Amino acid sequence: VSCGRSLSAQSTPNPNMRLRSVCLALAALAALAALAPALHAQDLPVQLDIDTGSYLYGGGESLLEVYVSVGIHTLTFSPVPDGYRAELPVTVEVVPASSDAPGTSGADAVYTETLDLQFVLPDTSLLRDRREYVQQVRALVAPGAYDVIVKVAAAPGRSQLELRASDVIVPDYEAMDGAAVSSIQLASSISRADGADGAF
Repeated sequence: VSCGRSLSAQSTPNPNMRLRSVCLALAALAALAALAPALHAQDLPVQLDIDTGSYLYGGGESLLEVYVSVGIHTLTFSPVPDGYRAELPVTVEVVPASSDAPGTSGADAVYTETLDLQFVLPDTSLLRDRREYVQQVRALVAPGAYDVIVKVAAAPGRSQLELRASDVIVPDYEAMDGAAVSSIQLASSISRADGADGAF
């Protein structure tokens, strides 16, 4: 498919056309950024990121998946007999999007799960790779708009941390006619899981 006037091999590229292409590319990137959930956080001493995906389930509910990414190089490791260990208690809450931002009560949540994340390394040299660990949380929720909140409990020398993904839209897939794309997830590799519920 060609758009606009075709150029012969001997034609000189028009600077205005180049500028227009750059502007269109920037506009497309801005549109994609506007579709992503907004993240609000303080300057966190622990590296945290949130991503979400939603899928068809049934019974008037949709499946919301929350992916909590932790930069293990930002954790404090202590020596243990089998190497070095770090612990990170994390609470994931899904609340209606209309809830007030900071300090939302757990009673307002439609889903809450507490994770006791523990990381064990044979030696601290592995922290140089700045690896990230991703924990998946699944929740069944009614279609609608939600805020996803990740909280890390206070620890000595550190207050409670909070990260929020705002206005996460969970569609009503059952009401849709025909096939539709729910979410797109990118992966560097896919392999069969050992001892997991799913096949991959």
